[in-house]
Amino acid sequence: MKPNSTYKKSKITFLLLAFFMFAATIGYSQTEIMATPNEISSGATASCTSNAIEIGTVFLGTSTGVPISNCDASGFNVNDVYLWIDIDKASSKYGLYVEFKLLIDGVQSNLSGGVTSNLIAVKQANVSPTESKIIDRNINYRVAKLPYTCGASFELKDIYIAWGENNKVLPGQNNGPHCDGSVKNITVDGPLVANFKYPLTCNDITVTTSVTGGKIYNGTIANPVIAPYTFVLNYGDSSPLITVKPILYSDPNSSIPGDEEFLDYTFGTHSYPINNTLNAIPYRITLTATDTANPPATSTKTHDVTIYPKVSANAGTAFTKTCTANTTGGS
Repeated sequence: MKPNSTYKKSKITFLLLAFFMFAATIGYSQTEIMATPNEISSGATASCTSNAIEIGTVFLGTSTGVPISNCDASGFNVNDVYLWIDIDKASSKYGLYVEFKLLIDGVQSNLSGGVTSNLIAVKQANVSPTESKIIDRNINYRVAKLPYTCGASFELKDIYIAWGENNKVLPGQNNGPHCDGSVKNITVDGPLVANFKYPLTCNDITVTTSVTGGKIYNGTIANPVIAPYTFVLNYGDSSPLITVKPILYSDPNSSIPGDEEFLDYTFGTHSYPINNTLNAIPYRITLTATDTANPPATSTKTHDVTIYPKVSANAGTAFTKTCTANTTGGS
């Protein structure tokens, strides 16, 4: 009887497809949920700089570990945002323990978004009451759920990491020498969101960017993108567009924790034409931010301002209107 080669090929194709689907599922599901975090009033005091464990990135993701790339997308769930830690370096170490200050929009906060002076401490869940888990650089660790609004910035400061050399050292028990208190500040990876502040005084305006997310690191936190964005600013008054790509990383050569962060950029003051009419004139300011990813991500934000008349009519007589600062410009 002639062999049924079609059946064999189909069977092999099916088995290969099943294998690759299984492998993809396994690769996608490399996540681990950390034990419930605690707030602590003071951090570890050990002076240690071991680099046996290194953080690769810290990112915003869903409960299953999918990075959040667009918080304006249809169906985005603001209640499904978690803080994730990716370990970039680890070799036969056990019982991950991490302390840090969490800053939300520049304010030290707890995991509910309330203002606090406390640090957050989080550790791996144990295998058993007497045995810790191995730290795996191929796993993303879910820290906690975060209060999130689109465009919010998150930063970790005063970071301390500790671990054990064997599975009998439980997380948090080893306060040196297997620890690192020299970790630089980390800006949390999130979706690119453009915004800006725009205080207006009479017809003079000063725009300061308030942009978060996008590609801010080249692979890991050890390689920040010092000029992460290209900004294009349109004042809406027929003046030329302004395009800049400024250095925003405050101290790329610093080895002192606390000196590193991504800064905002302030454009030079712009003067709108004096309004010599009897009617208010509106202008729309547009800021576009583009990151360095391939392909790049782009986000645009607009705000409206109004330039009021310099002269007004009163009983048929023209007079100069007193010019006062307009403090309503915000983000």
